[in-house]
Amino acid sequence: ILMYHKVVDQPIQTEHKIFITKDRFEEHCRFFKKQNFTPMWFSDLWPYWSGQKSFQYFPKKPIFLTFDDGYKNNLTIAEPILKHYQLKATIYLLANHQITQNNWDPNEDPISNQLLTFAEKNQLSPEVFEIGSHGYNHQHLTTISAADAFEDLKSSRCKLESEFGAKVYSFAYPFGSTSDALARLAQE
Repeated sequence: ILMYHKVVDQPIQTEHKIFITKDRFEEHCRFFKKQNFTPMWFSDLWPYWSGQKSFQYFPKKPIFLTFDDGYKNNLTIAEPILKHYQLKATIYLLANHQITQNNWDPNEDPISNQLLTFAEKNQLSPEVFEIGSHGYNHQHLTTISAADAFEDLKSSRCKLESEFGAKVYSFAYPFGSTSDALARLAQE
């Protein structure tokens, strides 16, 4: 499982360095294709994980490509490259579509920090991207009550499923912030 964030034309000044250049990302995709990795979504994993299929039939070289936050450049730069190499990825979106800028990393490049609008989220190719939940408002779920965390998990999933007409199979914890208790709530 590989996690990406921003895919940019040129390197950017950034505190967190959560970007890859377009050329480097294309190198990655070319490598995945040349090495015969099997691109997978979490919906592809579900039949195995739930016991509907035996893991003896699981691909020998699976690869899960993921994108956190839903940056505009995931649509404009990453998607065409993924499509060219016949790869697929899971994109973790916020359910609150009013958030169109990464405001949790305020010192980042404002252009590359732009998130997809609701209309742009609807332009994502369903042949390339599977929708995953990244929460409702991108908050540290470990810092709020279990009831509030559960509500965030549930409402974000339900809203994304309703709006995009597809089941959400996975959740990416904002900030990577998790705990055993939160993992149990996500599973629930």
